[in-house]
Amino acid sequence: MERGQLVWSANRDHPVQVNATLQLGRDGNLVLADSDVTLVWSTNTTSKSVSGLNLTETGNLMLFDTTNHTVWQSFDHPTDCLLPGQNLVSGQKLTASVSAYNSSQDSDPPQYYYTSDNPDSRYWSFDGHTLTALQYPPTSTAQFKKLGHDGHLRVYQLGDLNWEKVYDILSVNDCRYPMVCGRYSICANGGQCTCPDEVNFFKPFYERNPDLGCTELTPISCDSSQYHSLVELKNTAYFSFEFSHELNSSIFWIEGKKIEDCQRACLSNCSCKAAVYDPYPYGSLGGNCLLLNEVFSVTP
Repeated sequence: MERGQLVWSANRDHPVQVNATLQLGRDGNLVLADSDVTLVWSTNTTSKSVSGLNLTETGNLMLFDTTNHTVWQSFDHPTDCLLPGQNLVSGQKLTASVSAYNSSQDSDPPQYYYTSDNPDSRYWSFDGHTLTALQYPPTSTAQFKKLGHDGHLRVYQLGDLNWEKVYDILSVNDCRYPMVCGRYSICANGGQCTCPDEVNFFKPFYERNPDLGCTELTPISCDSSQYHSLVELKNTAYFSFEFSHELNSSIFWIEGKKIEDCQRACLSNCSCKAAVYDPYPYGSLGGNCLLLNEVFSVTP
C-alpha cells in the first residue's frame, strides 16, 4: 500500500486528464478544469466573499471569507471516507467505489447488508442525528475510515512506512458481505468463491482470481427481455433478504405471494436479474419475494 491515500475526490465519476487545473478565481469560485479547459467541477461559491483556501492537517479542504468564516469545506461532501472530526449527518452517506481500481461510485440502488443501533463508541460519537468520526486511540498518528468496494468499513492508520488496516468496524460473517465473491458468484464456507454449477450461463470474470465474481455468457438487457427465463438455484440465500422491507422502490419487495407470482413479476420487469423467494413466512398462503436489478454474492 502506498503512503499517499485518496480520501476525498470532487469528481470521482469523471477523472481529469494530465494537465488539468484547479483554480480559485477572484469571484470566490474554486474550479476544476480538464486539460481541454472543460469545466469538470466547482464549489459554486461565486460572490460569497471567499478570500482564501486552506487544507487542514486533518485533511479538510476549506474556503474561508475575510472574517475567517468557513464558506465551503470538503468535510460537508463525504465520498467513501471519513476523517477524524468529520461529521456524517442525517441524509448524507458514504458511497463505496466500484472496485479497487475504479474510484467511480456505484449509482445503482442500495442493498442493505448490515444495521446497527449502537455504533462502536471508540470510533464514533452519535447523538441520534450526527455521526462524528473519532480518532482511536487519540494519541495515534494520521487515521481515516473507509467504506471499501467489498463492503468492509475499515480503519486505516499511518505506520512507519505506509497505511495499515488496523480494524474492521463491521462484525459480519465473511459471506454476508455483498461483494466478497463479486457479482453472480456463490460464497461457500471459508470464503471459497465459485460460479453457479447448476447453470451454464456464467463464467468466472477472471479464472485466476475467483473473488472477482462471474459474468453472464449472454448479457441480460431490456432489449432481449422476451428471451429471459429463470433457473432455480436450490439451497441458496441472499444477504439483503432480511432487510428487504427497508429497500427503496427501485428494488422490489413483494409479500404474501406464491413462487409462480414471484417468477412472473421478475420476468415482466426487464430490469429484474434475479428473484429471491422465501416460502415460509405465510405457509400455504405464500411467501416473500425480492426482485433484484443487481446480483452480488450469494450464499449456500
